[in-house]
Parts: sequence; structure tokens; C-alpha cells
Amino acid sequence: MKNLKIRWFLICLFYVCISSYLAAQAQYKRASICEILTEPSKWNRQSVIVEADLVDARPHGIFLLDKQCAKKKGLQIDYPSTDIDQSVSNLNHLILSGDLLQGATGTFSGILKRDAKTKRLYLLLQSVLNLQPKSQVPQVSILRPGITLRFIPAHI
Repeated sequence: MKNLKIRWFLICLFYVCISSYLAAQAQYKRASICEILTEPSKWNRQSVIVEADLVDARPHGIFLLDKQCAKKKGLQIDYPSTDIDQSVSNLNHLILSGDLLQGATGTFSGILKRDAKTKRLYLLLQSVLNLQPKSQVPQVSILRPGITLRFIPAHI
């Protein structure tokens, strides 16, 4: 009888530990930048996974863009101040070193939050997967209209 009570206690303790662990895990929803920017109130405080292009638009910030959006709007990203994931730390290092001036594509996950001052949504980045730097410089007009540089390799 005593062994049965101990077993029952251990099973209950195990269940409590597992259920609290699972409850602490965020339930990520796959979303597009278009969906998020179309209905920002629906997505506020949601944990999301977004496949997008990363654009370095400093001093204005770092943004995620979606080529599928009709409107060329972006979602700004920010980093947590503590408990930063290694993938986010690596991304931050690449941005600060200037290695992503041409941008990159990848899968970004985090929590959508609303900026207190601007009231705009931003993504508090938690992890980055499949980060692929773009290897070519986008088309740029120089000198006078009609003369353009097209697809110059980034290593030149």
C-alpha cells in the first residue's frame, strides 16, 4: 500500500512537471508580414514564425519584408536584453559587422509587441533559422538616369 502511494505521488509529480514545462512553451503561429500588418490588433502579443527578407535600414532599424505584399511595408525587429538565443546573437554580430548590408532571407520567430511610443508592432526576435545572406547587390542607379549597375557580386 505504501509503495502504491509513493508511485502515485511520483506519477503526479512527473505530470505536474511536464504540464508546467509544456505550458511555458510558446505556441508559435505561422504568419506572413502581410497578415500581421493588415490586422495588427489581432497579432499583438502573439508568438509567430515568419519567413521573410531581412533589410538593414539603419539608422531607422532592421526590418523584415515580404515580397508577396502589395504594399512595401516592413516589420521592425528588436532583440531581447537578456536570455538571447545564440542564433539571434549571431545575427546581431553579422549586422553590426556589416556582413548583411545586402540583406538576407530566413525564418524568424519571436513575439509581436506594440511600441509604446509609435504604437507600431515589432518582432521581439527569439530565434533565426536558415539565414541566407544575399550575395548580390540590388540594382542601383548611378551618375545619370539610364545608367545602372545590375547584379554585381558582393565580393567585388
